[in-house]
Amino acid sequence: MKLTIITPAVIVLAVAGWLAAQSHSPCNLPCVVKAEDGWVLQPNQHVDQNAVLGSRLANQEAIIDCGSAGWILHTCSKPNCKVRACDLEGKDASSGRKDVSSGRVDPVAGRSAELRASYLGREATTHIGAAVRGGREPNDALLLQNAQGIHWGPALERVLEGTYCFRFTRLPAAGSRPLIFQLQWDRRKDREGVMAVPTVTPGTYTLEKGTPDNGGCRIDPEAAAAWVLIAPESDFGRASAQWQTDTAWTNKLEESGASLMAVTTVRRGLLAGLADSLAH
Repeated sequence: MKLTIITPAVIVLAVAGWLAAQSHSPCNLPCVVKAEDGWVLQPNQHVDQNAVLGSRLANQEAIIDCGSAGWILHTCSKPNCKVRACDLEGKDASSGRKDVSSGRVDPVAGRSAELRASYLGREATTHIGAAVRGGREPNDALLLQNAQGIHWGPALERVLEGTYCFRFTRLPAAGSRPLIFQLQWDRRKDREGVMAVPTVTPGTYTLEKGTPDNGGCRIDPEAAAAWVLIAPESDFGRASAQWQTDTAWTNKLEESGASLMAVTTVRRGLLAGLADSLAH
């Protein structure tokens, strides 16, 4: 495993930016976690429990944090559908027809607001591309950092063997400066992918794969960044146990036919919540 730092940049996290993100403006429940464009809703926006929400477009999704009722995912099958914010019946609020699919997608009773705050405090982009689920891009993962370095393998499950560059940015992105590094990945020789990357400390980051280009790194603008949580050896055991439970839930969610947006949002909420639990 060969590691080459292309751009020797120290990851700098501005204290003001970090505190601002961690103290994301409070929202009295229910609150929007994520919504696609058709809904015209913003993350962390308060909505009344019985408010009638609508999507002007078909096949658009919205996740609403309804407190004890959990994160409820609404999906419109037709344009101009209407649904009450925390309704699980999946009926159009105007016509009564089954034009809306509704269901709970988070697994943790009583922690919906905590997970939402953890997720929104780190959310760096609204783009969730197909690369998150398939293709040859890095995947969201929990990574061990010990005396030998960072074990990158769990984030490279879909990446073919070869030489790549990566852009690595701490979350929240405000005040962070990315680190660009190049590596030769060969799971046949080192499935754990253990590599030391100077200046990297435990926390949550985005990881984007690129192609080395004249001493730089060309990132595919259509590829979505993976989220990774780097945990120190002292915390990794308990973190790994929780992440296995969380991953079992998101796998079940995906197998049930839940959308890419829903699975990715829930998985990253759980990863961010895990990061915050390790910090306390």
